[in-house]
Amino acid sequence: MLQQTIAKRYAKALLDIAIDDKKISIYKEQLQEFKSALTNKDNQELHKALNSPKISRYKKEDLLTGLREVITLDKPVFHIILLLLRRSRINLLVDFIDKFDDMCKAELNEKSVTLISAVSLKADSLGSFAKRLSELKGGKYQVNNIVDEKIVGGYVLRDGNKEYDWSIASNLSMLRKKICEGL
Repeated sequence: MLQQTIAKRYAKALLDIAIDDKKISIYKEQLQEFKSALTNKDNQELHKALNSPKISRYKKEDLLTGLREVITLDKPVFHIILLLLRRSRINLLVDFIDKFDDMCKAELNEKSVTLISAVSLKADSLGSFAKRLSELKGGKYQVNNIVDEKIVGGYVLRDGNKEYDWSIASNLSMLRKKICEGL
């Protein structure tokens, strides 16, 4: 719990800088790219090295500096990562990035929903769906598509804790229940 609070404080500090610099989306993307590099199965050595007590802080800083040549990181983003390292809180890096991402979404009024369908939907269909959701509910929506053939047709929309089910399987189930109740 304490570590989550600390990660949140660092995320809030960077968010304040991002707002001042008008680079919220840029910093968010940079940190997501950094997180991908850090958590990539091919780069497990990087994650182990940053968290290893056997490797000196200075070597870890050199490692991060070298990584900065491969991944673009603006100065404030790089410096807060270095600050986590220097304060012996590098183990909070992934939590910090996740907190920062959540705060950015809230600041930009971005929301994410999951649309479950029987077939994979094209990007333009998902874009149209996101645009329509934005018009109806306000905010900016990112629509993630999951394919589940069990729903037969139609779709199921998950928005946070709410689920809206317009699937054929659901309608058939309700029809079956009504028929059984009528007998």
